[in-house]
Amino acid sequence: MITPECLPKKRKEAIALGARHYFTGKSCKYGHIDTRHVSMGCRRCRREMEAKRDKTPKGRSRRRLIERLREVKVNLATPKWCDRIALFRFYSACPEGYHVDHIIPLKGEIVCGLNILENLQYLPAQENRSKSNKIDPFSLEAVVCVLPAYRSY
Repeated sequence: MITPECLPKKRKEAIALGARHYFTGKSCKYGHIDTRHVSMGCRRCRREMEAKRDKTPKGRSRRRLIERLREVKVNLATPKWCDRIALFRFYSACPEGYHVDHIIPLKGEIVCGLNILENLQYLPAQENRSKSNKIDPFSLEAVVCVLPAYRSY
């Protein structure tokens, strides 16, 4: 093991010798007296930063962003005339193991649906995940037949 005393005393010396670490004997701005890496500074600061980063679940901020974007998309797809209380009741009554699915997806490849009660259904979770944002032609036919008021010719 290399002791701090046998390391170069300055960064420039370490670079000139091709060493990766050096030891000044002085404390860093956070008070650590440890060896320093030529390109990353105090090694103890670096270890603490990595340990802190590893404690937080990876992708947590990304998950928050995705959830927020989903909320915004749903709010934009909900018309002002929609009965939001009925929507809330529908979402709240979803049986365990099922998801609330939009028959016509909010962001489909061909057409975009609305977040209204008539466009919602309960689907088993596995089936909903496999459906993704695709339109089932039979479901679409049923919606169009049941809701003739929404047809426009």
